[in-house]
Amino acid sequence: MKILNNIFMMFIFSLVVANMVWAGNNVYPSELGGLKKIRMIEGEKAIQSVMKLHRGAKITLKDAVVAEYGGNNGGKAIIWASMSETSKAAEDLIRRMNEKMPSSKMYRNFSSIKVNRCKIYSVDGMGMKNYYFVKDKWNYWLAVNAGNSRAVLNDFMNNLPDCKIPE
Repeated sequence: MKILNNIFMMFIFSLVVANMVWAGNNVYPSELGGLKKIRMIEGEKAIQSVMKLHRGAKITLKDAVVAEYGGNNGGKAIIWASMSETSKAAEDLIRRMNEKMPSSKMYRNFSSIKVNRCKIYSVDGMGMKNYYFVKDKWNYWLAVNAGNSRAVLNDFMNNLPDCKIPE
């Protein structure tokens, strides 16, 4: 019985650790689709950056990461990742964004695709191809102005296996 209890406690500990570091540096490699990482901010500064994008919407974030990539010929990609209090809160945020997209004057060509079992939403706007999705407690928004936006997305998704597909 003690062995089972120890195994169970190790399992719980590994889940906690995995959840705490999921959006850590391993998710943001030094290169995506030929673009090199040029800057990454985390914590409170990143939370403030994400909050600006939501223009005063009532959301609560526990953590955030912003990673910027650049390359030759002006290629650029930015990833905004935010951690909600719960998976349900993260899914609610995606739902709210999807409800606003059809009437958005900033974004057009709303569609969805699946990559690594994750439902990815896609919109064009602000001179970029934008992909966004939810994984566990994390929401991700990837904006790419490079002609190889799908390669950038695929490289990023290779760091996020087994995405949850919200119903």
